[in-house]
Amino acid sequence: MMAKKVAAFWHGVKDKKPPRKLKYKDPRCQTCRWGSTCQGAERLEAASQDIESFEEIEVVETLGPKVRLRMELKDIETMAKAQRTEVEGEIIKGMEGREIIVAGGHRVVRKKRDGGRMIDTPRMKKEAPEVFEEWSKSRADSWPLNFYLI
Repeated sequence: MMAKKVAAFWHGVKDKKPPRKLKYKDPRCQTCRWGSTCQGAERLEAASQDIESFEEIEVVETLGPKVRLRMELKDIETMAKAQRTEVEGEIIKGMEGREIIVAGGHRVVRKKRDGGRMIDTPRMKKEAPEVFEEWSKSRADSWPLNFYLI
């Protein structure tokens, strides 16, 4: 399968035929450095649907450096998380099954914790809706910040 895709790609290169465009919401476009030029019009059109006034555009413009900094920090966090996971794996391997060790001036503890239990809410809604309604409670509203590359 992969060989066919590679062959098709190089055939397109030889014929100077551009590849099929991805949809602008495709996750692969979010990290592509050419996304803004390749999918620019579609992204701008999608982003502009939420903007109703000039004042909102000004706010976006003035917060541009903060948004870029936030995205850089997110990339750093992602890399740090990957490195931390790798290092933790090496530590676990080095502990050789022991629950507690002392290393680097720290006490390192790795004990099994009970995984707890979960309720199958879709099944409960279907099989016992009256119990679900009686015992469920609403969560507080949240207003998360979502960032999309345009």
